[in-house]
Amino acid sequence: MKMYKKIAKIIPIAVLSSSVLFSPGMTFAAEKTDGKLIRNGAVILLSDQANTSSYYPQPNSDPYKEPDLTVTAQTKIVPATNSDFIKIIKYVDGNTTGFYGIKNGQFIVEVNVNGKTKTYPVQSEGFQKIAQKQDLLAGTQFKQEIRWKRIYNRLQPKSAPHQWSVSETHGINKANMTELAYSVGAEVGSTLDGITGKITGSISQKFSTTTTITDQATQTITDTFPAKPDNYPYNDYRVAIYQKEEMYTVIPGENLKQALKDIEAVAKANNIPCDLSSASTLTQFDYVTDELRPIVTPNS
Repeated sequence: MKMYKKIAKIIPIAVLSSSVLFSPGMTFAAEKTDGKLIRNGAVILLSDQANTSSYYPQPNSDPYKEPDLTVTAQTKIVPATNSDFIKIIKYVDGNTTGFYGIKNGQFIVEVNVNGKTKTYPVQSEGFQKIAQKQDLLAGTQFKQEIRWKRIYNRLQPKSAPHQWSVSETHGINKANMTELAYSVGAEVGSTLDGITGKITGSISQKFSTTTTITDQATQTITDTFPAKPDNYPYNDYRVAIYQKEEMYTVIPGENLKQALKDIEAVAKANNIPCDLSSASTLTQFDYVTDELRPIVTPNS
């Protein structure tokens, strides 16, 4: 896992749709402090049109009210298709592990051999009959939930500026890469090194959102909110920092739920090597992004 500290540096100001970029650590005279977003270590000032409560956590006008621990911004649900890889149960045979799954009406197994993932058709008539059932994936869905988790929370006297600093971890390590892939219907492919693009593409295609999957890294971000003006009505103001997370879930439909029971029966009857403890659940994964949302009590 990479670890590094984000050092403030001067970068060109650029207009990105309805946002403006600055380097972290910069302060702004009479600045608009309620529209900040930090992405990849750079401060973005959101426009009023972009800075909405439907997507970003918003500050309360009362600094003595505790901000929410989590804020759910958006939930999208899309139907599964035959081209999606639906992980079913874990494959276990000696020192070889992997996952059974269904794709394009076929029961397949993905196993890891010497650091590379190989995909094979499953030589089981019982399994294949289940995979080939019409409308097997009817009602099965993928869900994306975008939420913000509070990682920093402070009260500050109104006469003093507040410099905040957080050490945040984002991205994903290789050990968890396959679970994230399966949670969005993507196959692993030959190596883990090439899977991030598949996951990013699957998310974009399904949910029409832009999420770039990156290796896990830790960085320290620092920025400053200025002191409040004399006419500010409270003795203190509050600063809170949120980090964006994306939760991906496979929701099985009734046909797939029945198929899971049938698969368990076939596996037991034919001594097929697998871990049946995972047969009752499918996949869910939380992906932590590098986006931070700092909020501060408004001046009035």
